[in-house]
Amino acid sequence: MSTPGVDAAWDAYWAADRSASCGAALGYPEPLLAHWRGWFLALAPGAAVLDVCAGNGAIAACAAAVSRDLRLGFVVHAADRARIDPARWLAPRPELAAIRFHPGADAEALPFKDASFDAVVSQYGIEYTGLERTLAELARVARPGARAAFLVHAADGRVVGNARLQLGEVGRLLDAGLLQSAQRLLDDPSAAVRARHAAARAALESQATLALDRAMFSNVLGVVTDALECRDRVGPDAVRAKLDEVGFQLEAHRARLAAMCQAAHDAAGIAALGAALAVVGFDAVTHQALRIEAGDESWGWWLEARRA
Repeated sequence: MSTPGVDAAWDAYWAADRSASCGAALGYPEPLLAHWRGWFLALAPGAAVLDVCAGNGAIAACAAAVSRDLRLGFVVHAADRARIDPARWLAPRPELAAIRFHPGADAEALPFKDASFDAVVSQYGIEYTGLERTLAELARVARPGARAAFLVHAADGRVVGNARLQLGEVGRLLDAGLLQSAQRLLDDPSAAVRARHAAARAALESQATLALDRAMFSNVLGVVTDALECRDRVGPDAVRAKLDEVGFQLEAHRARLAAMCQAAHDAAGIAALGAALAVVGFDAVTHQALRIEAGDESWGWWLEARRA
Protein backbone atom coordinates (compact mmCIF):
# COMPACT_ATOMS: atom_id res chain seq x y z
CA MET A 1 0.00 0.00 0.00
CA SER A 2 1.57 3.26 -1.13
CA THR A 3 1.57 6.43 0.96
CA PRO A 4 0.62 9.51 -1.10
CA GLY A 5 2.33 12.86 -0.84
CA VAL A 6 0.23 15.91 0.03
CA ASP A 7 -0.09 16.98 -3.63
CA ALA A 8 -1.39 13.55 -4.65
CA ALA A 9 -3.70 13.56 -1.63
CA TRP A 10 -5.33 16.81 -2.75
CA ASP A 11 -5.52 15.68 -6.37
CA ALA A 12 -7.45 12.65 -5.15
CA TYR A 13 -9.66 14.71 -2.85
CA TRP A 14 -10.88 17.15 -5.49
CA ALA A 15 -11.55 14.36 -8.01
CA ALA A 16 -15.05 14.00 -6.58
CA ASP A 17 -18.36 15.83 -6.33
CA ARG A 18 -17.36 18.09 -3.45
CA SER A 19 -16.60 21.77 -3.15
CA ALA A 20 -15.70 22.00 0.54
CA SER A 21 -12.29 21.17 1.96
CA CYS A 22 -11.77 18.12 4.16
CA GLY A 23 -12.39 20.13 7.33
CA ALA A 24 -16.01 20.53 6.21
CA ALA A 25 -16.47 17.63 3.83
CA LEU A 26 -20.26 17.76 4.09
CA GLY A 27 -20.30 21.38 2.95
CA TYR A 28 -19.86 24.82 4.45
CA PRO A 29 -22.71 26.19 6.60
CA GLU A 30 -24.93 28.82 5.01
CA PRO A 31 -23.94 31.59 7.47
CA LEU A 32 -20.28 31.17 6.47
CA LEU A 33 -21.12 31.44 2.77
CA ALA A 34 -23.38 34.40 3.54
CA HIS A 35 -20.42 36.12 5.17
CA TRP A 36 -18.47 35.77 1.94
CA ARG A 37 -21.41 36.97 -0.15
CA GLY A 38 -21.62 40.09 1.98
CA TRP A 39 -17.93 40.75 1.37
CA PHE A 40 -18.31 40.34 -2.40
CA LEU A 41 -21.27 42.72 -2.42
CA ALA A 42 -18.90 45.55 -1.52
CA LEU A 43 -16.79 45.09 -4.67
CA ALA A 44 -17.21 47.45 -7.61
CA PRO A 45 -19.07 46.28 -10.73
CA GLY A 46 -16.79 44.58 -13.22
CA ALA A 47 -14.27 43.55 -10.56
CA ALA A 48 -11.72 40.89 -11.48
CA VAL A 49 -11.65 38.36 -8.62
CA LEU A 50 -9.03 35.69 -7.92
CA ASP A 51 -9.70 32.78 -5.57
CA VAL A 52 -6.34 31.21 -4.65
CA CYS A 53 -6.03 27.59 -3.47
CA ALA A 54 -9.64 27.38 -4.61
CA GLY A 55 -10.20 23.64 -4.76
CA ASN A 56 -13.42 23.02 -6.67
CA GLY A 57 -14.41 26.65 -6.30
CA ALA A 58 -16.73 27.05 -3.29
CA ILE A 59 -15.72 30.66 -2.62
CA ALA A 60 -15.30 31.56 -6.28
CA ALA A 61 -18.87 30.28 -6.74
CA CYS A 62 -20.05 32.73 -4.06
CA ALA A 63 -18.51 35.59 -6.03
CA ALA A 64 -19.99 34.33 -9.29
CA ALA A 65 -23.45 33.97 -7.74
CA VAL A 66 -23.37 37.52 -6.34
CA SER A 67 -22.25 38.80 -9.72
CA ARG A 68 -25.02 36.92 -11.52
CA ASP A 69 -27.81 37.85 -9.10
CA LEU A 70 -26.97 41.56 -9.05
CA ARG A 71 -25.60 41.78 -12.59
CA LEU A 72 -22.26 43.08 -11.35
CA GLY A 73 -20.19 41.62 -14.19
CA PHE A 74 -17.41 40.15 -12.07
CA VAL A 75 -14.70 38.21 -13.88
CA VAL A 76 -13.93 35.31 -11.51
CA HIS A 77 -10.81 33.14 -11.64
CA ALA A 78 -10.11 30.12 -9.41
CA ALA A 79 -6.56 28.75 -9.15
CA ASP A 80 -5.28 25.68 -7.36
CA ARG A 81 -2.06 23.68 -7.38
CA ALA A 82 -4.12 20.48 -7.50
CA ARG A 83 -5.34 19.09 -10.81
CA ILE A 84 -8.86 20.37 -10.29
CA ASP A 85 -11.53 19.72 -12.91
CA PRO A 86 -14.89 20.92 -11.54
CA ALA A 87 -16.63 20.59 -14.92
CA ARG A 88 -15.98 16.86 -14.71
CA TRP A 89 -16.77 16.21 -11.06
CA LEU A 90 -19.40 18.72 -9.94
CA ALA A 91 -23.06 18.86 -10.85
CA PRO A 92 -23.61 21.64 -13.41
CA ARG A 93 -24.44 25.04 -11.89
CA PRO A 94 -24.62 28.42 -13.65
CA GLU A 95 -22.14 30.06 -11.29
CA LEU A 96 -19.54 27.34 -11.88
CA ALA A 97 -19.79 27.83 -15.63
CA ALA A 98 -18.94 31.51 -15.11
CA ILE A 99 -15.64 30.76 -13.32
CA ARG A 100 -12.33 30.43 -15.14
CA PHE A 101 -10.55 27.54 -13.42
CA HIS A 102 -6.76 27.18 -13.46
CA PRO A 103 -5.58 23.69 -12.41
CA GLY A 104 -1.92 23.20 -11.56
CA ALA A 105 -1.57 26.88 -10.64
CA ASP A 106 0.82 27.18 -7.71
CA ALA A 107 0.02 30.06 -5.34
CA GLU A 108 3.76 30.68 -5.07
CA ALA A 109 4.08 31.24 -8.85
CA LEU A 110 0.72 32.40 -10.18
CA PRO A 111 0.17 32.35 -13.97
CA PHE A 112 -1.20 35.89 -14.17
CA LYS A 113 0.16 39.25 -15.23
CA ASP A 114 1.04 41.99 -12.75
CA ALA A 115 -1.87 44.07 -11.42
CA SER A 116 -4.56 41.77 -12.86
CA PHE A 117 -7.13 41.63 -10.04
CA ASP A 118 -9.34 43.92 -7.99
CA ALA A 119 -9.85 41.29 -5.28
CA VAL A 120 -7.86 38.29 -4.08
CA VAL A 121 -9.41 35.76 -1.72
CA SER A 122 -8.75 32.34 -0.23
CA GLN A 123 -10.48 30.07 2.23
CA TYR A 124 -8.44 27.43 4.07
CA GLY A 125 -5.77 27.66 1.42
CA ILE A 126 -2.82 30.03 1.62
CA GLU A 127 -1.69 28.69 5.00
CA TYR A 128 -0.71 25.42 3.29
CA THR A 129 1.73 27.23 0.99
CA GLY A 130 5.13 28.86 1.33
CA LEU A 131 3.68 32.10 2.66
CA GLU A 132 6.59 34.41 1.91
CA ARG A 133 6.40 33.62 -1.81
CA THR A 134 2.61 33.36 -1.91
CA LEU A 135 2.04 36.77 -0.32
CA ALA A 136 4.53 38.36 -2.71
CA GLU A 137 2.63 36.79 -5.62
CA LEU A 138 -0.70 38.05 -4.33
CA ALA A 139 0.75 41.55 -4.05
CA ARG A 140 2.10 41.26 -7.57
CA VAL A 141 -1.18 40.27 -9.21
CA ALA A 142 -3.32 42.69 -7.15
CA ARG A 143 -4.04 46.13 -8.58
CA PRO A 144 -3.47 49.23 -6.45
CA GLY A 145 -6.43 49.53 -4.11
CA ALA A 146 -7.40 45.87 -4.57
CA ARG A 147 -9.10 44.23 -1.61
CA ALA A 148 -7.98 40.96 -0.04
CA ALA A 149 -9.76 38.57 2.30
CA PHE A 150 -8.58 35.23 3.66
CA LEU A 151 -10.13 32.70 6.02
CA VAL A 152 -7.22 30.86 7.64
CA HIS A 153 -7.34 27.75 9.81
CA ALA A 154 -7.22 28.57 13.51
CA ALA A 155 -5.30 26.21 15.77
CA ASP A 156 -8.07 26.38 18.39
CA GLY A 157 -10.99 26.60 15.93
CA ARG A 158 -13.73 24.06 15.32
CA VAL A 159 -12.49 22.91 11.90
CA VAL A 160 -9.01 22.04 13.13
CA GLY A 161 -10.42 20.58 16.33
CA ASN A 162 -12.57 18.22 14.29
CA ALA A 163 -9.58 17.45 12.06
CA ARG A 164 -7.54 16.32 15.07
CA LEU A 165 -10.33 13.96 16.09
CA GLN A 166 -10.67 12.63 12.56
CA LEU A 167 -6.92 12.17 12.34
CA GLY A 168 -7.07 9.83 15.30
CA GLU A 169 -9.95 7.92 13.72
CA VAL A 170 -8.15 7.47 10.41
CA GLY A 171 -5.12 6.25 12.33
CA ARG A 172 -7.22 3.64 14.13
CA LEU A 173 -8.68 2.44 10.83
CA LEU A 174 -5.24 2.07 9.30
CA ASP A 175 -3.60 0.56 12.37
CA ALA A 176 -6.31 -2.02 13.05
CA GLY A 177 -4.88 -4.37 10.44
CA LEU A 178 -8.16 -4.85 8.59
CA LEU A 179 -6.73 -4.15 5.14
CA GLN A 180 -3.63 -6.25 5.78
CA SER A 181 -5.63 -9.22 7.03
CA ALA A 182 -7.98 -8.93 4.05
CA GLN A 183 -4.99 -9.04 1.71
CA ARG A 184 -3.62 -12.12 3.49
CA LEU A 185 -6.98 -13.87 3.23
CA LEU A 186 -6.63 -13.83 -0.55
CA ASP A 187 -3.62 -16.15 -0.33
CA ASP A 188 -4.14 -17.88 3.01
CA PRO A 189 -7.76 -18.54 4.03
CA SER A 190 -6.63 -20.47 7.09
CA ALA A 191 -8.53 -20.34 10.35
CA ALA A 192 -5.83 -18.23 12.00
CA VAL A 193 -5.93 -15.55 9.29
CA ARG A 194 -9.74 -15.55 9.28
CA ALA A 195 -9.70 -15.10 13.04
CA ARG A 196 -7.32 -12.12 12.85
CA HIS A 197 -9.49 -10.54 10.18
CA ALA A 198 -12.65 -11.08 12.21
CA ALA A 199 -11.00 -9.56 15.29
CA ALA A 200 -9.89 -6.48 13.38
CA ARG A 201 -13.36 -6.08 11.93
CA ALA A 202 -15.06 -6.46 15.32
CA ALA A 203 -12.74 -3.87 16.88
CA LEU A 204 -13.54 -1.33 14.17
CA GLU A 205 -17.29 -2.03 14.35
CA SER A 206 -17.25 -1.23 18.07
CA GLN A 207 -15.29 1.99 17.48
CA ALA A 208 -17.62 3.09 14.69
CA THR A 209 -20.51 3.68 17.09
CA LEU A 210 -18.54 6.42 18.87
CA ALA A 211 -16.72 7.88 15.85
CA LEU A 212 -17.05 11.47 14.71
CA ASP A 213 -17.00 10.20 11.12
CA ARG A 214 -19.15 7.07 11.35
CA ALA A 215 -19.65 7.03 7.59
CA MET A 216 -15.91 6.55 7.07
CA PHE A 217 -15.87 3.43 9.27
CA SER A 218 -19.04 2.10 7.65
CA ASN A 219 -17.74 2.67 4.13
CA VAL A 220 -14.38 1.00 4.76
CA LEU A 221 -15.94 -2.00 6.46
CA GLY A 222 -18.50 -2.35 3.69
CA VAL A 223 -16.02 -2.04 0.84
CA VAL A 224 -13.63 -4.58 2.37
CA THR A 225 -16.45 -7.08 2.94
CA ASP A 226 -17.85 -6.62 -0.57
CA ALA A 227 -14.40 -6.94 -2.14
CA LEU A 228 -13.68 -10.24 -0.41
CA GLU A 229 -17.10 -11.62 -1.32
CA CYS A 230 -16.38 -10.84 -5.00
CA ARG A 231 -13.11 -12.82 -5.05
CA ASP A 232 -14.43 -15.81 -6.95
CA ARG A 233 -16.20 -13.63 -9.50
CA VAL A 234 -13.56 -10.98 -10.25
CA GLY A 235 -10.36 -12.74 -9.19
CA PRO A 236 -7.84 -11.99 -6.41
CA ASP A 237 -5.91 -9.36 -8.38
CA ALA A 238 -8.99 -7.17 -8.76
CA VAL A 239 -9.70 -7.52 -5.04
CA ARG A 240 -6.11 -6.57 -4.19
CA ALA A 241 -6.41 -3.49 -6.38
CA LYS A 242 -9.61 -2.45 -4.58
CA LEU A 243 -8.05 -2.94 -1.16
CA ASP A 244 -5.00 -0.93 -2.26
CA GLU A 245 -7.33 1.86 -3.40
CA VAL A 246 -9.04 1.92 0.00
CA GLY A 247 -5.65 2.11 1.72
CA PHE A 248 -4.52 4.92 -0.59
CA GLN A 249 -7.64 6.97 0.12
CA LEU A 250 -7.24 6.55 3.88
CA GLU A 251 -3.55 7.52 3.74
CA ALA A 252 -4.45 10.51 1.57
CA HIS A 253 -7.09 11.58 4.08
CA ARG A 254 -4.56 11.27 6.90
CA ALA A 255 -2.02 13.35 4.94
CA ARG A 256 -4.57 16.14 4.35
CA LEU A 257 -5.71 16.23 7.96
CA ALA A 258 -2.12 16.28 9.24
CA ALA A 259 -1.27 19.11 6.84
CA MET A 260 -4.26 21.10 8.08
CA CYS A 261 -3.28 20.75 11.72
CA GLN A 262 0.28 21.75 10.92
CA ALA A 263 -0.80 24.77 8.83
CA ALA A 264 -3.24 26.19 11.40
CA HIS A 265 -2.34 29.52 13.02
CA ASP A 266 -2.52 30.58 16.63
CA ALA A 267 -2.97 34.23 17.66
CA ALA A 268 0.73 35.00 17.32
CA GLY A 269 0.87 33.30 13.93
CA ILE A 270 -2.04 35.25 12.46
CA ALA A 271 -0.54 38.51 13.74
CA ALA A 272 2.71 37.60 12.00
CA LEU A 273 0.80 36.80 8.81
CA GLY A 274 -0.83 40.23 8.93
CA ALA A 275 2.57 41.85 9.38
CA ALA A 276 3.89 39.87 6.41
CA LEU A 277 1.06 41.23 4.26
CA ALA A 278 2.14 44.75 5.16
CA VAL A 279 5.73 43.98 4.18
CA VAL A 280 4.75 42.96 0.63
CA GLY A 281 2.59 46.02 0.01
CA PHE A 282 -0.82 45.62 1.65
CA ASP A 283 -2.22 48.06 4.19
CA ALA A 284 -5.36 48.41 6.32
CA VAL A 285 -4.64 44.89 7.59
CA THR A 286 -7.08 43.52 10.18
CA HIS A 287 -7.80 40.11 11.61
CA GLN A 288 -10.34 38.53 13.92
CA ALA A 289 -11.67 35.14 14.88
CA LEU A 290 -14.68 34.44 12.67
CA ARG A 291 -17.72 33.21 14.56
CA ILE A 292 -20.83 32.93 12.45
CA GLU A 293 -23.30 32.20 15.23
CA ALA A 294 -23.59 33.48 18.79
CA GLY A 295 -21.41 31.44 21.11
CA ASP A 296 -20.01 29.48 18.18
CA GLU A 297 -16.45 28.24 18.07
CA SER A 298 -14.19 30.07 15.66
CA TRP A 299 -14.33 28.89 12.05
CA GLY A 300 -10.87 30.36 11.56
CA TRP A 301 -9.08 33.69 11.34
CA TRP A 302 -10.73 36.27 9.09
CA LEU A 303 -7.94 38.43 7.61
CA GLU A 304 -8.60 41.50 5.45
CA ALA A 305 -6.26 43.93 3.73
CA ARG A 306 -5.99 46.38 0.83
CA ARG A 307 -3.27 46.65 -1.79
CA ALA A 308 -1.51 49.92 -1.15
